[in-house]
Amino acid sequence: MQKRIVIIGAGATGLGAAFRLYEKGHLNWSIYERCDRIGGLASSFTDKEGFTWDLGRHVISSQYPYFNRFVHLLLRDRLLERAQQARVYLLDKWVPYPFQNNIHHLPPPQVLECLLGLYKAQSTPNTSTNFSEWVTWLFGPGIANLFLLPYNSKIWGDQIDTLDRGWVTEKIGTASFERILRNIVLNMDDIGSGSCSTYQYPSSGGIGGLFQAIVPLIRKNLVLSAPLSSIDTESRTLHFENGAENTYDTMISTIPIDRLVSLIRPKRHTLIQSARMLHYRSIQTVGVGLEKPAVDTCGGWAYFPESDLPFYRVTSLPHISPAMVPEGDTARYSSFLCEIPCRQKAAEHAGPVTEQAVAGLERCGLIDGKDRQAIVSTWGTTVEYAYPVPSIDRDRALASLHPALARMGIFSRGRFGSWRYEIGDMDHSVMMGVEAVDRILEGSSEPTAGFRAGTTPVQA
Repeated sequence: MQKRIVIIGAGATGLGAAFRLYEKGHLNWSIYERCDRIGGLASSFTDKEGFTWDLGRHVISSQYPYFNRFVHLLLRDRLLERAQQARVYLLDKWVPYPFQNNIHHLPPPQVLECLLGLYKAQSTPNTSTNFSEWVTWLFGPGIANLFLLPYNSKIWGDQIDTLDRGWVTEKIGTASFERILRNIVLNMDDIGSGSCSTYQYPSSGGIGGLFQAIVPLIRKNLVLSAPLSSIDTESRTLHFENGAENTYDTMISTIPIDRLVSLIRPKRHTLIQSARMLHYRSIQTVGVGLEKPAVDTCGGWAYFPESDLPFYRVTSLPHISPAMVPEGDTARYSSFLCEIPCRQKAAEHAGPVTEQAVAGLERCGLIDGKDRQAIVSTWGTTVEYAYPVPSIDRDRALASLHPALARMGIFSRGRFGSWRYEIGDMDHSVMMGVEAVDRILEGSSEPTAGFRAGTTPVQA
């Protein structure tokens, strides 16, 4: 008899697992989603004016061959390819990204400050113990204090002083003094090369269009509007808020791991205590749609480290896909998606920030004063669980949580299931679901999550 596998959460990880079960021909499984739609953080929404909005800046760019095949199988010819042309807005200038490669766009005093700081950093021994110290050691105080530290302070808030340094190699590039000096002398823009210089995106439906393509394959196994109320780990029974029950042999949970342990019965107080060591950051996303042609100012999306602007990132959605505006008419319409950080405990009480976003767009020149009359749509939502904080205590908490959950037959995976920001991108998330299924069915390792085969999950 086939093992009964249950997936909790129909976001990228849950749908990756579901697709793999479909691909493997496994029949005895179900996927439960508390909302009335699939997608999780990779959902998209179309408003009544015809603008489509994602929950943040999502694009497709991956080094995983399986994930790239997965994308092409689902979207086929409905896939756009774009050049990566991001910017950093700093000192009233638009600096091409990566920032460190393009400091020649800054005023001369800041160019000198960044270059001298980087030069001295090359010969400084690494004694860093946290993220802030590591960034300053690698890039020098000029680049660190102008961009990397204020930008990350905007995202992480007061948590920045507790960030570990172990996650940064996945998320932040390096700096070559010779390369940066060359760019300064030759006044040459340098946006990188290879796979990082391009990205892909669905031609319609926003980023959610990718995952909507899975639904016909898994429809008979998919249950929507099914929030959990508790998990009896002794009988391996799921209890839902609507009174329904179901059993499992093995569970792949993609919900935040702190919420997962709060649902377990009987209560495991040691796990609850470990989960309290974990922290997350929330964001508010604000969409502004205009009856005004799209113009290429921010190069697709831009990063904003300065504190006088409310958002840390703004995406010009029509530059990613024309279908993000009504009828795909970029000669008539444009739209901006603004991501604004807010504190974890403030997320559920967050008020409207649309006016802050519009004022910020004016301040940086993405719109001007008369464009307010051209605003024909605004949209917004709060994403409570947006970023798992890679704090210094995080790994100690996870080292307690994951093995204990595995002994209960629970694989906690995904952006917040694994609680590892450095493997929280969309391709990582899908691969964690795929690899969890392979481990359950075949006993193989999980290289993305870092769990070895044949053992109780402990990070390798």
